[in-house]
Amino acid sequence: MFADDLSGPDPADDGRDRPASDDGRAIGDVLRAHADGYSVDVDALLVRLSAECGPLRPEPSSPPTTVLRRVAVVPDPTLAVRRRARVQTALAAAACVAVIVGGSTAVRLVGGDQGAPGPAGVAGQGGTTPQERPTLGVPVPPPPTGGTRGGTRSVPALPPATSVSSTPSAQASSGGSRLPSTSSWSASGPVIAPRSDVTGRTVGIKDPSVVYHDGRWHVFATAVAPPALGLVHLSFTDWSRAAAAPQDHLELSPLGPGYRAAPHVFWFAPQKLWYLVYQTDGNASYSTNPDIDDPLGWSAPKNFYPSTPRTVSDRLGRGTWVDMWVVCDSTTCHLFSTDTNGRLYRSQTRLGDFPRGMGEPVVALEEPTGNDLLDGAAVYRLAGGGGYLLLAEAIDGAGHRYTRSWLAPTPAGPWTPRRSPFATAGTVAFAGSPWTQDVAQGELLRAGADQTMTIDPCGLRYLVSGHRPVADGAPVPWRIGLLSQAGPSC
Repeated sequence: MFADDLSGPDPADDGRDRPASDDGRAIGDVLRAHADGYSVDVDALLVRLSAECGPLRPEPSSPPTTVLRRVAVVPDPTLAVRRRARVQTALAAAACVAVIVGGSTAVRLVGGDQGAPGPAGVAGQGGTTPQERPTLGVPVPPPPTGGTRGGTRSVPALPPATSVSSTPSAQASSGGSRLPSTSSWSASGPVIAPRSDVTGRTVGIKDPSVVYHDGRWHVFATAVAPPALGLVHLSFTDWSRAAAAPQDHLELSPLGPGYRAAPHVFWFAPQKLWYLVYQTDGNASYSTNPDIDDPLGWSAPKNFYPSTPRTVSDRLGRGTWVDMWVVCDSTTCHLFSTDTNGRLYRSQTRLGDFPRGMGEPVVALEEPTGNDLLDGAAVYRLAGGGGYLLLAEAIDGAGHRYTRSWLAPTPAGPWTPRRSPFATAGTVAFAGSPWTQDVAQGELLRAGADQTMTIDPCGLRYLVSGHRPVADGAPVPWRIGLLSQAGPSC
């Protein structure tokens, strides 16, 4: 049934039948025999699939032999996906079901404790629903023009903007609490490292944004593939599985290729829509998606401003306008950004008008130099009526990056600096040898996913960027680590 949905000759199809076995090694042999046309590391792919889904096996009803001509990814019963040249894996899987198409037959490989599988070649039938199965999130090409994306899947409702949901990140304390005056942290090694794309040039992953939704963590980050920057997404059920989670390169979605960096993700409750805010070349941009589980669902970029605002361009000099962040209160949405010269900018629009109507930015905070306020500004609402917390990246006298913090009664300020650094490598107790001397741009794990950016000051966890020391001029091997508050929690 997939033959009509897939186009173009297969450079690896030599017309010979090969056995499909219930043994993972034999499955790997079949894949390797036809992998050249797909630029895929079959062994790594099988490890990835097995880690997420358990042992792979053909369905009992599958034919005994098949030719690996195409691989179709079926994240939903209503959707069959085309192969495109930029697809990064020959075998991609969604909901732990992979379809190998050969001639007029198809073999479905299922993993783990799936329910009774459907007929061979019929995607998505039998077993549990796609929402109930773990999703691998391997990058896949977009569906044919005019096709249905995601079928009738619904997005579970999130808590209203005024509430703080209970998630593994933190539960809001009754009556609220004050932010500790000093912070100390514990950490293991990096929890997320880069997975190379089809070009093989990806050397780093950084600038994480994170939400917890429907039993899964979702991390969006900047992928560094010199000289390019792009966005990736990964999801997993537990932080112990983050390192093995597949990374979706969002350039395969309508968000598209090009310069995209420093993502910020949130659920905008008034519109029941996910927003991804990020920097593009000379503007602040956003994409939307009704389903955060669908990495191909992100819309084409739209800009908050017609061009770089005059307030920013007049002050930019040798600086760079970077790192956009949105936070909303009950009436207003605020868009923050920095210029690497020590300035924090803020625009605003009415809650009901968002994302339209962002006014000319104002300088919300100015520090003496870019070392005092470099980039990565993030503004959070403190649960319990404690005002707002601003975090931003700075550079110390030794050239290492760390996190500073400020407090304000409202997002409009005024911002008062806190005396002690929020997080430095020196305030982190690493399990084993320290893997980074920098605590660079990241995001606190929030108490909810909505536009209020609410955090509980007790039991903080902080997802950060870091890297091992490198020689001058060498590409920085950025990694992502998770810090847990270790000192007095309140």
